[in-house]
Amino acid sequence: MLYADEQLAQRLTDDEYALVDRVQDRLAAYCAKRIWLATPDREAASRFRDAIGEDLAVFCRLLARSEKVVYDKRLRRLKRRTRWRFR
Repeated sequence: MLYADEQLAQRLTDDEYALVDRVQDRLAAYCAKRIWLATPDREAASRFRDAIGEDLAVFCRLLARSEKVVYDKRLRRLKRRTRWRFR
């Protein structure tokens, strides 16, 4: 999301930033171990979720918050350019 939400890093607390780094590293390591991306490995996914714990839920909430910022910005831009009225 850093490419789309330029202000994300500035909005994160130090703890949140460290968490994003941790989860991102673990996600990259998990994905690197997968051989067939089209075939889910339910056991590996379950082990990953168990190992990463609550960090994954917090990461997803941070990502959702960032996506909201991006889409709200796009909506404002669309409103300005088209002069449409949204409710």
